Amino acid sequence: MHPLALLRRVLLAVPTLFGVAVVVFVLMRVVPGDPIAMMIPPGASSEDVARLRAFYGLDKGIAEQFLIWLKEASQGHFGISIVFKQDVMSLIGDKLAATLELGSAAMLIAVILGGAAGIASAARHGRWLASAIDTVAAMVQAIPDFLWGLVFILLFGVLLPLLPISGRLNPALSEQAGTGFVLLSALVHFRGEILGSLLSHLLAPALALALPVAAMISRVLKASMQEALASEYVMLARLKGLSGVRVLLAEALPNAITPTLSLSAV
Repeated sequence: MHPLALLRRVLLAVPTLFGVAVVVFVLMRVVPGDPIAMMIPPGASSEDVARLRAFYGLDKGIAEQFLIWLKEASQGHFGISIVFKQDVMSLIGDKLAATLELGSAAMLIAVILGGAAGIASAARHGRWLASAIDTVAAMVQAIPDFLWGLVFILLFGVLLPLLPISGRLNPALSEQAGTGFVLLSALVHFRGEILGSLLSHLLAPALALALPVAAMISRVLKASMQEALASEYVMLARLKGLSGVRVLLAEALPNAITPTLSLSAV
């Protein structure tokens, strides 16, 4: 992507994020419920409630509340979680590594499954295999990832108890593994036991997230591959006597992969 185009997208994202922040902030203030009521102990006096409300700035107008929040957020201060009684940024930091590992694993699975299915469907266009792949992809894409999660919990946790369905590691290994990027640490230090436990815990949720994305990648890649296979340069490659596999992978795929990469990035 051209640097100016990238800069333009970044600049356009600023007002978009600001607008989303305004809408979410206003909605959180107008919906029923009082955050102060969730924080105070039973039997607290009205004076205690008023002091707590003033401490958090909730006694001010909604516009002033938003400006206070915006100032603090711009400095990386997102307040204290009402539920966990901890700093919000520390809570995010504690879960960030596991989230990145799960997201990366899901994307890797989605690209491998979706790419293979898309190439196979394009190569066998008009045959039963392509029809079967397209039908399965449409069905998989229609099911949201959280339902896939429930399916895998039932399948791998109850019917065929092959995989763990909760946690990140075997509890006996958690203390040895520590926190942070456990997958990277296990690979660097060759900790096979920790790596095996992590991957077994990661497989089901990663599959649940990956399947709808893989179905989408398959359909987009197939459409791009069909367009590339009908192009003049592919026809010329065939006239030169190149094998079908080489035409497919060396000529059509590189020219069809850009829309798929854009979709994967999103």
